[in-house]
Amino acid sequence: MNNQKSKSFPDCFHRVSVKGLCVQNGKVLLVKESDEISGKWEMPGGGLDFGEDIKACLIREIEEEMHLRVIKISDSPVYVWAHRYENNRRNIGWYYSLVLAYRVEFENLNLG
Repeated sequence: MNNQKSKSFPDCFHRVSVKGLCVQNGKVLLVKESDEISGKWEMPGGGLDFGEDIKACLIREIEEEMHLRVIKISDSPVYVWAHRYENNRRNIGWYYSLVLAYRVEFENLNLG
Protein backbone atom coordinates (compact mmCIF):
# COMPACT_ATOMS: atom_id res chain seq x y z
CA MET A 1 0.00 0.00 0.00
CA ASN A 2 1.24 3.47 -0.89
CA ASN A 3 1.87 5.48 2.30
CA GLN A 4 1.66 8.93 0.70
CA LYS A 5 -0.95 11.25 2.12
CA SER A 6 -3.99 11.94 -0.03
CA LYS A 7 -4.12 15.37 -1.65
CA SER A 8 -7.91 15.14 -1.95
CA PHE A 9 -8.84 14.11 1.58
CA PRO A 10 -7.67 14.95 5.09
CA ASP A 11 -5.93 12.26 7.17
CA CYS A 12 -9.26 11.31 8.71
CA PHE A 13 -12.86 12.27 8.14
CA HIS A 14 -16.45 11.07 8.33
CA ARG A 15 -18.45 9.65 5.42
CA VAL A 16 -22.20 9.09 5.30
CA SER A 17 -23.47 6.24 3.13
CA VAL A 18 -27.05 5.41 2.24
CA LYS A 19 -28.06 1.82 1.43
CA GLY A 20 -31.26 0.24 0.15
CA LEU A 21 -32.62 -2.92 1.80
CA CYS A 22 -34.80 -4.86 -0.65
CA VAL A 23 -36.39 -8.11 0.56
CA GLN A 24 -38.71 -10.14 -1.69
CA ASN A 25 -39.93 -13.69 -1.04
CA GLY A 26 -37.36 -14.13 1.72
CA LYS A 27 -34.48 -13.06 -0.56
CA VAL A 28 -32.28 -9.99 -0.09
CA LEU A 29 -30.91 -8.00 -3.03
CA LEU A 30 -27.13 -7.52 -2.71
CA VAL A 31 -24.38 -6.21 -5.00
CA LYS A 32 -20.77 -7.36 -5.04
CA GLU A 33 -18.15 -4.63 -4.72
CA SER A 34 -15.38 -4.78 -7.29
CA ASP A 35 -12.26 -6.69 -6.26
CA GLU A 36 -10.19 -3.50 -6.24
CA ILE A 37 -12.41 -2.21 -3.44
CA SER A 38 -12.98 -5.29 -1.31
CA GLY A 39 -14.93 -7.94 -3.19
CA LYS A 40 -17.53 -8.02 -0.41
CA TRP A 41 -21.31 -8.18 -0.77
CA GLU A 42 -23.28 -5.04 0.17
CA MET A 43 -26.73 -3.57 -0.08
CA PRO A 44 -26.98 -1.24 -3.09
CA GLY A 45 -26.28 2.42 -2.40
CA GLY A 46 -23.39 4.78 -1.92
CA GLY A 47 -21.93 7.95 -0.48
CA LEU A 48 -23.94 11.04 0.33
CA ASP A 49 -22.63 14.16 -1.41
CA PHE A 50 -22.35 17.37 0.64
CA GLY A 51 -25.76 19.07 0.80
CA GLU A 52 -27.56 16.19 -0.95
CA ASP A 53 -30.94 14.92 0.23
CA ILE A 54 -30.64 11.41 1.70
CA LYS A 55 -33.40 9.82 -0.37
CA ALA A 56 -32.24 11.59 -3.54
CA CYS A 57 -28.78 10.12 -2.92
CA LEU A 58 -30.19 6.62 -2.54
CA ILE A 59 -32.18 6.92 -5.77
CA ARG A 60 -29.16 8.34 -7.64
CA GLU A 61 -26.73 5.68 -6.41
CA ILE A 62 -29.06 2.76 -7.18
CA GLU A 63 -29.88 4.09 -10.65
CA GLU A 64 -26.15 4.66 -11.38
CA GLU A 65 -25.00 1.27 -10.09
CA MET A 66 -27.88 -1.04 -10.95
CA HIS A 67 -30.04 0.80 -13.51
CA LEU A 68 -33.10 0.08 -11.36
CA ARG A 69 -35.91 2.55 -10.71
CA VAL A 70 -36.74 3.07 -7.02
CA ILE A 71 -40.51 3.36 -6.49
CA LYS A 72 -40.68 3.38 -2.68
CA ILE A 73 -38.34 4.28 0.21
CA SER A 74 -39.21 3.85 3.90
CA ASP A 75 -39.77 7.06 5.87
CA SER A 76 -36.90 6.33 8.24
CA PRO A 77 -33.86 4.03 8.24
CA VAL A 78 -34.43 0.42 9.26
CA TYR A 79 -30.75 -0.04 10.21
CA VAL A 80 -28.03 2.43 11.22
CA TRP A 81 -24.43 1.51 11.93
CA ALA A 82 -20.99 3.08 12.10
CA HIS A 83 -17.67 1.59 11.07
CA ARG A 84 -14.04 2.69 11.18
CA TYR A 85 -12.12 1.99 7.96
CA GLU A 86 -8.33 1.93 7.94
CA ASN A 87 -5.77 1.89 5.11
CA ASN A 88 -8.40 1.95 2.39
CA ARG A 89 -8.30 2.38 -1.37
CA ARG A 90 -8.43 6.18 -1.23
CA ASN A 91 -5.09 6.29 0.57
CA ILE A 92 -6.62 7.79 3.69
CA GLY A 93 -5.16 6.75 7.04
CA TRP A 94 -8.62 6.09 8.46
CA TYR A 95 -12.17 7.39 8.45
CA TYR A 96 -15.53 6.73 10.08
CA SER A 97 -18.49 5.73 7.96
CA LEU A 98 -22.07 6.19 9.14
CA VAL A 99 -24.41 3.95 7.15
CA LEU A 100 -28.17 4.50 6.94
CA ALA A 101 -30.17 1.62 5.43
CA TYR A 102 -33.70 2.27 4.15
CA ARG A 103 -36.19 -0.34 2.99
CA VAL A 104 -36.73 0.13 -0.76
CA GLU A 105 -38.91 -1.26 -3.53
CA PHE A 106 -38.01 -1.28 -7.22
CA GLU A 107 -40.02 -1.14 -10.40
CA ASN A 108 -40.07 -4.44 -12.35
CA LEU A 109 -37.79 -6.39 -10.02
CA ASN A 110 -38.59 -9.99 -9.14
CA LEU A 111 -36.18 -11.86 -6.88
CA GLY A 112 -38.20 -15.05 -7.35
